[in-house]
Amino acid sequence: MKTQRGEVRALLLMFVASVLWPMLEHSGALLMRHHAFQIVFLRYAAHLVLLLAIVLPVAGPSKLRTKRAGLQLLRGLCMFCMPLWFVLGRDAGDVRWVWSIFWTMPLLSVIAASLLLRERLYRGAAIAALAGAAGAIAIIGGEAGSRATVFGIAMGGSAAGYMVLSRLLRDESLPASLFYTAIGAGVPTGLIVWRVWTPVIASEVLAILMIGALSLLILGAIDLSLESGPVSLTVPILALIPAWELAITFSANHTQPGLRQLVGTVAIAVGSACCCLAAWPERAQRNFFEFGGQVS
Repeated sequence: MKTQRGEVRALLLMFVASVLWPMLEHSGALLMRHHAFQIVFLRYAAHLVLLLAIVLPVAGPSKLRTKRAGLQLLRGLCMFCMPLWFVLGRDAGDVRWVWSIFWTMPLLSVIAASLLLRERLYRGAAIAALAGAAGAIAIIGGEAGSRATVFGIAMGGSAAGYMVLSRLLRDESLPASLFYTAIGAGVPTGLIVWRVWTPVIASEVLAILMIGALSLLILGAIDLSLESGPVSLTVPILALIPAWELAITFSANHTQPGLRQLVGTVAIAVGSACCCLAAWPERAQRNFFEFGGQVS
């Protein structure tokens, strides 16, 4: 059976991003004595330094040029807003519930791509997004609250905005996109981080470089994925992330997950399998897996 190579490649790259994402979260945990804004600032500072150290000697500054600086900076601003809503949401209710609701992000991405980019809706991917949202609530849990829900949705909406803008900017060079993301997220964070800044010690430098490198790899994989395939097909694969985080947590603690967490993990796994199947058959057979208009 002939595969749709671009879409399969896009799904594989998004799968890589889903695996690396929990590694970034756990690396950031090594810096938890600092405020969340400082960790975000250090992430994008290291991201920028590593990017320039790689790109400038090899390709020169021309690779960092863009014709759409406004949209590029807006996309970076989405990555500033995501931790901003988290910090505000952390004080508004149960932080676990904020994270649970954040994982409506794949579903919000699919809806936004359908409305703004006129992308086709893939039934398998829609199932993955819905199963991911329900599975995240089962895995992460938390005490539901209206304010925490609002901030969780705002976080998810910011990340969804990043995904949609990445698809819109798919013709831009990867170094330029990674550069402007760091500027768009890092500069506004830098304007407020001085209020909560604490000194960095030498033993933390390796962790800072690690989160910078993982930032480059994750955002690079997402950008390349959305260059090859639509948001509505690829982003629902990120629903796997709560399942990966659960596996890491229980492996590290040598404990067993509860029944609700296992059910949530199975739901996410089944949904992700449906998402992958949506990209596999020939174009003439896709009516079984999708509905809607044309991919933008």
